[in-house]
Amino acid sequence: MNGIAFLVGLVVVTAAKWLVYTGLLWGMIKIQKLNYNVWGLFGSSLAATLVAFIPFAGSYLSYAVLVFCLWKCTGADIVPDVVFTVAIAGALMFCVNLWVIGALMGSLRPDLAAHARGGDKTHQAGADDLTDEDDDGATAAKAAPARTSTASTNASRPNSAAASTNAAALVLKSVTFSPARPFVMISDGTRAYTVGKGETFTATLSQGRVTLRCEEITRDSVLVRPTQGEAIVLHLH
Repeated sequence: MNGIAFLVGLVVVTAAKWLVYTGLLWGMIKIQKLNYNVWGLFGSSLAATLVAFIPFAGSYLSYAVLVFCLWKCTGADIVPDVVFTVAIAGALMFCVNLWVIGALMGSLRPDLAAHARGGDKTHQAGADDLTDEDDDGATAAKAAPARTSTASTNASRPNSAAASTNAAALVLKSVTFSPARPFVMISDGTRAYTVGKGETFTATLSQGRVTLRCEEITRDSVLVRPTQGEAIVLHLH
């Protein structure tokens, strides 16, 4: 069944190419007001179409066959009338082939749909997926090591020490800021995480695995908060 379907498809494509080629040749003959007969024109284009299937030399031989057949069909001079007709019709047929190939290929744009939000997400470095709206308004910051600071006014000294340790282990690598959906890339020294506002991720810190939530993103900083302890503000240089 696959072989029969292939043959049917080949016949249909060849017939369509033959008819289009014949139409282009007829148009060029009418423009130059050359004499011709219908059956001779159809036979000439069919011969050229079939000869083109010969391996390696077929595409070159088809032009020679077409020039000879049109010369016999129209009785016009080979140069410049018949050669001009074949050259222009061949160029137009090439454009038609390109248009058909482009139509069959469809859209080649990559899918930039963002991952669904929510839950405990861990992203690999470089897995920064943006929607089309994000692309329009996004302003990506250059990757750079960051200095960190801690923000807490009512915390005890043990909590402050733990926050300082966590801040030293975390580095803000880059910020992709857009009003619709900003993203940041944060590294814990062993792995990078790409997170958006409101998302959580689990990083490896000095006291072990710690779950942090991204609460606020600006153009040059991010505020993350662990499940227990002070909030941490990371800055880009």
